[in-house]
Amino acid sequence: MMGLPGRGKTYIARKVARYLRWISYRTRAFSLAKYRLDKLGSKSADFFDPSSSSNYQQRVNLLASALEDAMRYLNRGGEIAIFDGTNTTRDRRQLIRDRVAKEDGYDILWIESINDKSDDIEEKQFEELKNSPDFIDREDYSKRLAHYKSTYETLEDDEGSFVKVYSDGRKILLNDIYGFLRTKIVSFVMNLHTVPRPIYIVRHGESVFNVRALVGGDSGLTPRGLAFARALSEFLSTEELKDHQQSNLNVW
Repeated sequence: MMGLPGRGKTYIARKVARYLRWISYRTRAFSLAKYRLDKLGSKSADFFDPSSSSNYQQRVNLLASALEDAMRYLNRGGEIAIFDGTNTTRDRRQLIRDRVAKEDGYDILWIESINDKSDDIEEKQFEELKNSPDFIDREDYSKRLAHYKSTYETLEDDEGSFVKVYSDGRKILLNDIYGFLRTKIVSFVMNLHTVPRPIYIVRHGESVFNVRALVGGDSGLTPRGLAFARALSEFLSTEELKDHQQSNLNVW
């Protein structure tokens, strides 16, 4: 995984891990935040200041510890390890690549979660962040985000296979994707949404064939069916949809 804090990386990692286990791949997600909390406890934004060499070394040590556990899992029968962390600099990603390269038979697929619309965190996302044991307050979160952004380096084409997920899945960018497993993961990620969205499942109004107890066909609506269609339209017009929800509204 790769991306700034609060961009849905852990959500994606957990969902992908569950999906891969469901299709019979031995999979485990390794959360770097959990390693940090277990070993060092909750840390303020100052811990993530890139100008502090001592804090940087502690973060590298945590990365190495989690990475060794991930490799140990793979070498003992695991098939897929998901490394859930920010990994927002090229040198940090290189550390991961160098360690994986020491083993035979393992490849890396990066998933970068990006919000290119706004730096603001919506209230629903903020409420979810408040439930994280890694969260202190909004001011501290903003300061931490600024530290990460100051050194952020997006994935480049020469870094191998990757998927870039923009703005909660509204746009997907693929690079060097091939093979059965990669395409299965990409297909699943394309259908993930890191923020809630409404889905309405409604049957059509009463049709002429419904009244005749006939199955199939494509008959017109009865007067009751037309009344239902008008009522449904009126209901949707009263729903409070956000601008991006209105522009992306699909009717099947």
